Amino acid sequence: MSRAISLLLADEVRRRQMGWLAVDDATRRFDLNRQVDAYLSWYEEILVNWPRTALHRQANWSSNPESDGRHSLEMLSASNPRSSSRAPNATS
Repeated sequence: MSRAISLLLADEVRRRQMGWLAVDDATRRFDLNRQVDAYLSWYEEILVNWPRTALHRQANWSSNPESDGRHSLEMLSASNPRSSSRAPNATS
């Protein structure tokens, strides 16, 4: 590695070339439009899979005889500082 660093230190043209290639690579990979498209695709994937995920959660809640899911609703409402009321059917 020290040899490669020594070669770069001695070769200004190569250093500049590598710098411009790095700028070009970063510009392409982190372009705002590309990032927006990636996030939109990710959100779309989440929304497409949401019904299956919700059904899976519901099946897990109803298959657990010790819980009907109320504790999860209580935790959600308790963790939301804007929530002014308790979860429906929540016990005191």
